[in-house]
Amino acid sequence: MKIVIITPLEKHHEYIISEIYKKYKNIIVIKDDKKIKSKFNTKYKNINLQKNYENKTWFEKKFIFPKEIKIIKIRDVNKKENINKIYTLKPSLLISSGAIRLSKNFINKFKKIKIVNLHGGDPDHYRGLDSLLWAIYHNEYHNLKVSIHYVDKKLDSGKIIEKQKIKLFRNMKLYQLRKSNVESTKKILLNYLSRFSNNKKILTKKNKQGKYYSFMPTALKDIVEKKFNNFAKKL
Repeated sequence: MKIVIITPLEKHHEYIISEIYKKYKNIIVIKDDKKIKSKFNTKYKNINLQKNYENKTWFEKKFIFPKEIKIIKIRDVNKKENINKIYTLKPSLLISSGAIRLSKNFINKFKKIKIVNLHGGDPDHYRGLDSLLWAIYHNEYHNLKVSIHYVDKKLDSGKIIEKQKIKLFRNMKLYQLRKSNVESTKKILLNYLSRFSNNKKILTKKNKQGKYYSFMPTALKDIVEKKFNNFAKKL
């Protein structure tokens, strides 16, 4: 089984992939440097706290991404030459993790190959960007979930393979949420890979296709942080 993962390969993506690699060795990473940019400020003021917390809890020593994993660097996965480059790799499975939206041309090229997306949110209610933050903004803490779903031509609308609630704890801070998000994502991805690699039937559920949300502005992130921190005090 050859797994090809399309990702911007930030530190939390490196963590998930390195964990998956412990069991599944035939992995190729497509590192796409193209990013969607917002026209307004979206910076999270505690991003350094977030990164430091993740590094301390995931990596006891200096983390080195497994050198055995091949990394192919591109810019824009949807360019024709990049689609063809990935096609020549002959993947058994394509995984999108934090990648830009895959185009219709990309999806059509890989009709015979399963493409799954790791979504930090519940697509039945929140599609698009910053899904967890938007759930908090709307006081829907029960929708703090992660999911894995098949990719189709509408963003975050493919059939859902699995969803899992993110583990929260008393006095948790917002900057600690992504770590729990990533841990839950790792679990559902391993669940899927186990079934896929053993040719087991994979049950899916219809995606209710929740509302699409874009970037959350910095001012709203400040509000969300207060909301979440106050909520977690009462857990």
